[in-house]
Amino acid sequence: MISIHSAGKIFGVTGWKVGWAIGPEAIISNMKATKVFTTFTSNTPAQKGVSESLEQGLLLYKDGLNYYEWTRQDYSRK
Repeated sequence: MISIHSAGKIFGVTGWKVGWAIGPEAIISNMKATKVFTTFTSNTPAQKGVSESLEQGLLLYKDGLNYYEWTRQDYSRK
């Protein structure tokens, strides 16, 4: 199983073209080998921002929940 994520979707910053994949090492290594031929550059400040945001998202946000749990409940409610 592979899980693919986008900072634009999680944090509502669609201009930040930063994403990542999580999965078995054999599949991820093949994805990394392909990536070098499909993406030419990544925005370093956006990568740093996403890294910080992922960590901050684990802290308490609203209603005693972290950002990810609060967002999941908010979307479920909507």
